[in-house]
Amino acid sequence: MYRARQVVEAGIVASLCGRLSARERRALHAHVKQEQRALKSGAVEECVRLAGQFHLLLAKLAVAPDVQAFLGKLVVRTELYKALFDPSKASNCASNEHGRLVDAFEAGELDAALAAMREHLSELEARVLAQAVGARPDDLAAVFAKDVNAS
Repeated sequence: MYRARQVVEAGIVASLCGRLSARERRALHAHVKQEQRALKSGAVEECVRLAGQFHLLLAKLAVAPDVQAFLGKLVVRTELYKALFDPSKASNCASNEHGRLVDAFEAGELDAALAAMREHLSELEARVLAQAVGARPDDLAAVFAKDVNAS
């Protein structure tokens, strides 16, 4: 799943780099500022939600509805794993990494933008996998049982 995100998002990055309008750049900067505000306020769930939405915003800006729909499915799955297994859910990684990506877009630096996205997604995957390896299957059953019993 993470490999699929790497491939899909590399294509999105390539299609956007150096081609964003002023309005689109403002939208990306505004989104990164929202991420920073959520982080500063300690709104963990909001940080996770906004981090995923950043990637969907990129797909939307690429004007590729099919890619956007496919990426949406991947983001939902990987954000679920992040919510369950990433101990640094509200870390400043996402907003900092997203900010670097936007800077590379603006500068038209495709290699830097691709590297920023690759590193960002690889870091997320590494954090999630490090925690998931230690989780027992019954741990997940307990997590989901709480949600079912709460309904």
